[in-house]
Amino acid sequence: MAIQWRRPSLVLMVHSDHGNQFASKQYQGLRIEQGFLCSMSRRANCCGVTLLVLRAGVQRGYKKLSLFLHGRANRSVRMLIYRLMGIEVRQMTTTLTESILLIIAPCWRLLVKKRHFLAAAGLGLASARGFAAPANTVQVPAGPTLLTVTGLIGPGNRGPLDPALDQLMKKQGLAFTRAYTFDYAALRALPAMTISPTLEYDGKVHALGGPLLSDVLKAAGATTGRQGKVLLRAIDGYVVAVPIVDMQKYRFIVATMLDGKSMPLGGLGPLWAVYDADRFPDMAARPVTERFTLCPWALYHIEVQS
Repeated sequence: MAIQWRRPSLVLMVHSDHGNQFASKQYQGLRIEQGFLCSMSRRANCCGVTLLVLRAGVQRGYKKLSLFLHGRANRSVRMLIYRLMGIEVRQMTTTLTESILLIIAPCWRLLVKKRHFLAAAGLGLASARGFAAPANTVQVPAGPTLLTVTGLIGPGNRGPLDPALDQLMKKQGLAFTRAYTFDYAALRALPAMTISPTLEYDGKVHALGGPLLSDVLKAAGATTGRQGKVLLRAIDGYVVAVPIVDMQKYRFIVATMLDGKSMPLGGLGPLWAVYDADRFPDMAARPVTERFTLCPWALYHIEVQS
């Protein structure tokens, strides 16, 4: 009931009384499932790993950090907390009240806000005690990946190409050490715009909606300048190179919607890199069948190049 109504945050320490009900498999299983810390590491040792004091001073352009841990914290837990802080431990004792580490560290390495430190320490404790704690804040799609961005991007949210499982990309000759992937929800979460071009397939005006391609690249941490280009690749292997300047000039979008409905695989979707050709005189002057040569439908991969 408390979990349902209070909806506690990720870092939460649970303090229980004595009693076999709190040591039961059902109680401990629920605590572990929710990712809660247990304050009682053993008998008569409540709050055994509580961080009480964080002091920082400034000395000749550097900050001196004194850290005090109270209680009989497990050695491996203490070591993990220190590594989280970027501290090199020169001496470790197991006294009840420890006073350790006069550390000289660059200013930029020190933690500025106490609550940020406590959150980081809490995540470290959760990992040390067997809980699942995220290694970083990069969002990994929960649904099936629709779009993979590689090349000149940020850290990414997935690893290198898997020759066994990434069969389509392997057959199309792709190779990468990291990538940023989007599922449908991630693309829909980006700011969207609507364009109304005349399509070549029926000669009619249709409403296409989705995020700007530039916003998709920004979300992936793309670092190319205006001299770069992007390779837009469709599921059937059709690939076009679009200069960054043209992508920005024509305001390409990654369309997820056609006339208010999701686009199916086997049609023009589920994603289509497209722009409003009717708005640009140089494109509107061309026959409608020649306006969308840079616009692969069934888009699934983008490579950012310099």
